[in-house]
Amino acid sequence: MFPRRQFLHGTPAPDTTRDDVDCYRPDGLPMTPPDWSAPFARALTMALSGDTGDPKRPDDPFLLMINAWWEPLDFSVPDPQRDARWHVEVDTENPEAAPLALDPAAPVTMGGRSLLLLRRI
Repeated sequence: MFPRRQFLHGTPAPDTTRDDVDCYRPDGLPMTPPDWSAPFARALTMALSGDTGDPKRPDDPFLLMINAWWEPLDFSVPDPQRDARWHVEVDTENPEAAPLALDPAAPVTMGGRSLLLLRRI
């Protein structure tokens, strides 16, 4: 899981048109420079494309949802990933939940200081 031979840059991965990593706000919209500098921002979704730079060793795409806020927050799967099927691989709030299919069109309520790792299937 996560075999990478290069640093993530947020630019198209080798031989693809997808970025190697993209970051989104909890509402599923892309992070902007003001979002990164907002002192109250304590939550984000990272989308890892699965492109490793080694065509012989690709990885699955993942979404990593992080709520570092102390209260529950609703997260949305970002628009570019809503057409895919996602399984919960890690849920720090409910470790017994994995693996569990997730409805990408429905909001995901995450408890305070929790993490959710989704794998695209």
